[in-house]
Amino acid sequence: MRISIDWLNEFVSIKEDPSDLADMLSMLGLEAEPVHDFSGLSGVVVGKVVTAKKHPNADRLKLCTVNDGTTTVNVVCGALNVAAGQTVPFAQVGSELPGGIKISKAKIRGEQSSGMICSERELGISDEHEGIMVLPDKLKAGKAINAYLGDAYNALDLDITPNRPDGFSHYGVAREIALKTGRKLKEFSIKSATKNAGDIHDIATVKIDNKNDCPRYMGAVLENVSVGPTPDWMVERWIQNYGAEQAVQICEANNRFSGITICPGLGLSGAELQQSLAKEGVSAAPHPRVLEALLVEQAASLWETRAYEEGRFWVQDTSSQVITHLLAERLEGSVLDVCAAPGGKSLGLVRNGVRVQAVCDLSTRRMRRVRNNFERCQVPCPPLLVADGTTLPLPTDSVDAVLLDVPCSATGTIRKNPDIKWTRSATELLNWRPLQSQLLHEAARVVRPGGVIAYATCSLELEENVRQVQSFLEEMPKFVLEPWSISKPLPTAWAGWETREGVWHMLPDDTTMGFYAAFLRCVE
Repeated sequence: MRISIDWLNEFVSIKEDPSDLADMLSMLGLEAEPVHDFSGLSGVVVGKVVTAKKHPNADRLKLCTVNDGTTTVNVVCGALNVAAGQTVPFAQVGSELPGGIKISKAKIRGEQSSGMICSERELGISDEHEGIMVLPDKLKAGKAINAYLGDAYNALDLDITPNRPDGFSHYGVAREIALKTGRKLKEFSIKSATKNAGDIHDIATVKIDNKNDCPRYMGAVLENVSVGPTPDWMVERWIQNYGAEQAVQICEANNRFSGITICPGLGLSGAELQQSLAKEGVSAAPHPRVLEALLVEQAASLWETRAYEEGRFWVQDTSSQVITHLLAERLEGSVLDVCAAPGGKSLGLVRNGVRVQAVCDLSTRRMRRVRNNFERCQVPCPPLLVADGTTLPLPTDSVDAVLLDVPCSATGTIRKNPDIKWTRSATELLNWRPLQSQLLHEAARVVRPGGVIAYATCSLELEENVRQVQSFLEEMPKFVLEPWSISKPLPTAWAGWETREGVWHMLPDDTTMGFYAAFLRCVE
């Protein structure tokens, strides 16, 4: 769930920077991550490109003059799209960009350059770096760029658990902030959408047993509601990749509620967990395809149970449970789990007897969530490594195996994230591919000869799974695709999940989300 900080500010005064605000909400039970935090971006201002001429000593460079609001300086720029008259983000001499890039005066091909005209990647907005970022002309030269970027890009990504439906609205989040800080919450009123509507009491009756703890209960009736269709461009992709019949099945599965799948904790069977939850009034049924997993249809009270507090289970999608089982059967030695937060797969590996060498993720906040999950489940937490998975602080050939569940378009998870159908576009769908490739190649660097990379995505897009693996194998001949073969026979309930290519490609149905996994063995 993405929350705009500007919209929050309409209901309650926001004084914190995005990182501090995310920390506050996470401590309040609304796990939050800033989409971007530009508060530390100093020395970068709005600039105006006055001139842009060919560099006298380089064919692919331009010699520009840029006005930074106080003076005009010479700047050498290699971007093809730079042109006179543009409004641009300009890093002045002495500024520092994300990634530790410090801007200083330099001579480039004999010409003085005093600053940098920035791309989106250099500002930490995206991976786009083929051209400079062009800003609206109305911006005034010399204005701090973090103010503009903050207005345009500042937002929070919230990971909402089913017990916190109040986090699905800006007003609900604003209310939490107001209660925490003591700031005034602005009144929010809803006008009736229809006139002469029927009385809700003709449909439902609500009795409030405790008016002190629940002084008010509000409800509304929405009629003639239907699930919106999957966008045509998305359906066309699936028809092309999987055929018309399978595409229809995917669309139908995505429109059905998936329930919550949970995994029993260490030393606990599915039957024992089922009995424990039943004593607390939570009905859970054995999953039809995954041994020991339980399916909970009505999960509202699941997070209020003693079983949850005592760490007797954790939430984990069916596909993830299958993959951790397969890996446990196959992997030798220890495993480095990269892009690991919130840690469900690491917990699953430990439950299946695998030694997890380290758990790695980019965000300190997300790693704190991993630790909390291990502590709640009373499982010794492996070493936590806060690091960029594309530049791991590990020696070459130092790891037995890497579990790499990469960021992706997540089109395999539409059953639980239906907003993906409308928040993704055809042009943005595959933005994760460069990062996936970088993560794969870095995993290849740290894996020792004979070791393996388990590459996984929750995407239905072949470009992110099948073709990504093919490209990697072409570039890295010392790796081979190794078909799945485990010491124990596969459960008959898993029939159809393993493809003839030796990979696991699970498509959405009544029992699982979409998931892909491939084993890449280093043979040299």
